[in-house]
Amino acid sequence: ADTHASKKVSLVLNLSGVFCQLFMCTYSCDDVMQQSGNVSNAIFSIPWAIFPMNEAGTI
Repeated sequence: ADTHASKKVSLVLNLSGVFCQLFMCTYSCDDVMQQSGNVSNAIFSIPWAIFPMNEAGTI
């Protein structure tokens, strides 16, 4: 277990870079999922029954 200090530092820097990239990807994807959930909630909360129907199947 006698490794050089430079290898240990390299490993720590590499792991921290990987975790930073993982965090950035998952954070942005989580934001996209939350925003799309908000859009779907807004769409399904619209009172569709009160819209006038001009022709069959169209609003």
